[in-house]
Amino acid sequence: MRGFIRSYAKAVGINDARPLSLFDRVVNAKNEAARVEAVSPVIDPSLAGGVPDEEDSSRRRGLGLAVFVIIFVLIATIAFSLLLRRPPQSGEGLSMARPATPSLVAATEAPRDRST
Repeated sequence: MRGFIRSYAKAVGINDARPLSLFDRVVNAKNEAARVEAVSPVIDPSLAGGVPDEEDSSRRRGLGLAVFVIIFVLIATIAFSLLLRRPPQSGEGLSMARPATPSLVAATEAPRDRST
């Protein structure tokens, strides 16, 4: 990487000392951060009450699916019972209008041309 920085600095016509010093500073800071992270204590998130484990999230997912299925079955049952409901035996809800008699229907129809 240092060779690339030198070649680029020469190609654009600047001194390579400043870009190389900036690169060295960044690399040293990154190495120091990695060293500090390596020696710092690791805390188990399950003991600290942090991130839930996979088993807990799979239980929640299963519970949500069960609730969804129960609600879906209830809605389907209600819809089918309303659609397939038979009319009442006592005749409630039937129309009060009389059915048309054939003589009235024939009298209201227009006469047909029977000559053809």
